[in-house]
Amino acid sequence: MGITTREVVVRHWGSDDAKNGHIPHRLDEFINELMQARLEIPQEHWAEAFIEVDAECPYDDCYPRFIVAFSRPEKPDETAARKAEEHEHWQEQLQKAQERIAYCEEQLGALS
Repeated sequence: MGITTREVVVRHWGSDDAKNGHIPHRLDEFINELMQARLEIPQEHWAEAFIEVDAECPYDDCYPRFIVAFSRPEKPDETAARKAEEHEHWQEQLQKAQERIAYCEEQLGALS
């Protein structure tokens, strides 16, 4: 199995709910924000830095969405937390399936 990576969002502009608010209107301000975002990315992950540009429509209005992020290997504590969360999820799924089986067997028994 390969290395699991994490996406770390450095900047998120878009709607009013976006972490960094709306995309700066002035070009110099936006370029400055992008340069600051790049400086927040550890140099060893610059090659994994990327942008996403699309739209987000939280209500009836749509706003451009601009994200600056990078990928990095998952840290051991993140791996442990992710696996614990996945384990809990599948335990819940198994419990629901067992309850469904018991219900189906009960229904079949009632038909006999």
